[in-house]
Amino acid sequence: MFSSLLSLVSLITLVLALDLDPNSSQSVNSDSKLIAKGLLDYYAGSHYGGTIGMFVQPYYWWHAGAAWNTLVEYWAITGDDTYLDTTRQALISQRGEKYDLMVANFSTSEGNDDQGVWALTMMAAAERGFPEANDGHTWLDVAKNAFATMVGRWDLHCGGGVRWQIFSSNNGYDYKNSVSNGAVFSLAARLYYNTGEKVYLEWAETAWEWLWNSGLIEHDTYRVNDGLDVDDCSKITHFLWSYNAGMLQSGTAYLFAATGDNDWDTRARNFWSSGKNVFFDNKIMLEIACQQDSITCNNDQRTFKGIYANLLGLTAEVHPGLADEIIDYLTTSAKAAANTCSGGSDGHTCSLDWVSQKYDGNWIGLGEQISALSVILNSQALKVHAAPRAKQNQNSVPSDQADLAPAQSLFSSAAPSSSAAPSSSAAPSSSSAQDTRVSSAVIVSSSAKPTTLSTQVAVPAPTEPAQYTGDGSDVAAGLGLLALLGLGVILM
Repeated sequence: MFSSLLSLVSLITLVLALDLDPNSSQSVNSDSKLIAKGLLDYYAGSHYGGTIGMFVQPYYWWHAGAAWNTLVEYWAITGDDTYLDTTRQALISQRGEKYDLMVANFSTSEGNDDQGVWALTMMAAAERGFPEANDGHTWLDVAKNAFATMVGRWDLHCGGGVRWQIFSSNNGYDYKNSVSNGAVFSLAARLYYNTGEKVYLEWAETAWEWLWNSGLIEHDTYRVNDGLDVDDCSKITHFLWSYNAGMLQSGTAYLFAATGDNDWDTRARNFWSSGKNVFFDNKIMLEIACQQDSITCNNDQRTFKGIYANLLGLTAEVHPGLADEIIDYLTTSAKAAANTCSGGSDGHTCSLDWVSQKYDGNWIGLGEQISALSVILNSQALKVHAAPRAKQNQNSVPSDQADLAPAQSLFSSAAPSSSAAPSSSAAPSSSSAQDTRVSSAVIVSSSAKPTTLSTQVAVPAPTEPAQYTGDGSDVAAGLGLLALLGLGVILM
């Protein structure tokens, strides 16, 4: 009897497998809704005792930021408001006490990359016209406030940049990574594009100069390395992650759209040329550093493609010269991703390996759902996305942001000194700064700080609150059993 039941479950799972037609809005919307529902199976805020805006363990605050970004895009693209209230409540709850994405519950663990992911989610909400909180603090305000705190941490170790971690007590404070600094760059570019406030252009240029001269961007290939050790600036970690490339890809595209400067056009095209060669196999996206002969991607790395897909979709929107090819690659990837969404008890749990175009039997979770949903949604970027708002007066600088301008005397745009010169042959860092997002990967490599920070927000002092522990670490694992039992009742 039990074996017969399992056979029926397998048959029903097969019937429920997704068959995406990217040219059909009905197909895109229905498939996206199923994957979005699977994504929210991991949402802690819907369970008794759960934290609003957070997902069950082992997922962290930054995962939540990536998830809600995807659900903002889901609302904008499909027009479906099923999850609007849940998404809006989550965004409101995680803005922080000073509306700058410095959240007390995570004040001892929050990193610049975490805050950056959430800031870009607030930018998405602002750009898409997502319903505001109506309490005087707009999504754009929160993104601006977060940016002010981030650039307030810019220091002169290795010539500039922000560190991976915010607090010196945290493992990784001695590491400057591309995603944190790429988030500063990408956020500055989007803020400039959307507001026209020149201070953001100045910061985008500052962040670019540091990234370019630090050794994190390979000049011949435009590959983006993971980070460097502040105690030895020549010690470059040569891991290639898709979301690092995406931060630079989108930032350069926004700046070209905002300024018309051909240098930004060239850079945007070079990042795309690099990205399509590294992160795609026959136009199907893959996370090359942990997805080769076997998949070694951990819970963090399984989310990166979702962020990359979103940043590529935005690039297509603001850079017409790259749009058609990017959408072609995203569409091929979307169809492949949907073909993997045939697992789990619901029949639409997705896998990481889109190249195989099959569900691989590994029920992992949130990252796969975010990535599959994001690539499907962003394959529609030129059809149903609301274009980001037009740039305003390019020379306006609001009075409360004036002191954000980089002090030219406090950073150098010249190449680092010999003691800090990047080395293309440096071995991957053994620094403790490498978290699980780095340690399990396969290596793929090729041969200003403001003087003051005067804004409406201040960085809260670190406190020692109890950390989020979730309310249902067993929720995701138990979903399959509950569904199986329910099916058994129906069949009886």
